[in-house]
Amino acid sequence: MAKLSADQKEAIKQAFRLLPPKDPMTVCHRKLVAITGIDVKLRTLQDWVRKESWQRDLSEEVRQETARQMLKSQIIAGAERLGLNPDDVLSGEAEQQIEAAASASAAVLLAHQDDIGKLRSIYSLLAGDLEHQVRSNRKAVFSKEDGGYVERPVALKEKLSGLMALAKTLEKLVALERQAYGVDDTDNQESNDDLLRKLAEEAQQAEQED
Repeated sequence: MAKLSADQKEAIKQAFRLLPPKDPMTVCHRKLVAITGIDVKLRTLQDWVRKESWQRDLSEEVRQETARQMLKSQIIAGAERLGLNPDDVLSGEAEQQIEAAASASAAVLLAHQDDIGKLRSIYSLLAGDLEHQVRSNRKAVFSKEDGGYVERPVALKEKLSGLMALAKTLEKLVALERQAYGVDDTDNQESNDDLLRKLAEEAQQAEQED
């Protein structure tokens, strides 16, 4: 067999990084030959991996494990919220786990919605104050000379500046409201649904194996 070129070796190395970390070397060897079309010997591959410390990309596995840990924490929080034993829920039926996770999600969303509602109330007060200034062309300002608040005329530039600030605030507030109430938030919903569906499938598979 002819010696592999540097480009061929690099192609194998890059393909190796993308293989699942749990795959044994014999499986990796078969996959690499199929992926790259390069007939590398198993012993050669093993030597490269060992001597040059080739590492596989773990980012996807880290992401999946993070999602599992987050979902587990969500189930525990939901179980406590429902007055259930978290250990019993984690080892119990998938439906109960889904109910607990949904309860925790609902609690977070409700808290977010409450916070957004408070921000909306503050915005309404500010908008009302600006409207009063525009209609009356007056606003109260503190005067050191008079030792208190006095009414002064409001310049057009100041009115426009206040209006632009409120418009930017409203734009951000609307975005927060849509996010808190799940409006047009299909990507996040699909992600949560996928996690819950995977959880149910894993639970069913575990029951079959038992």
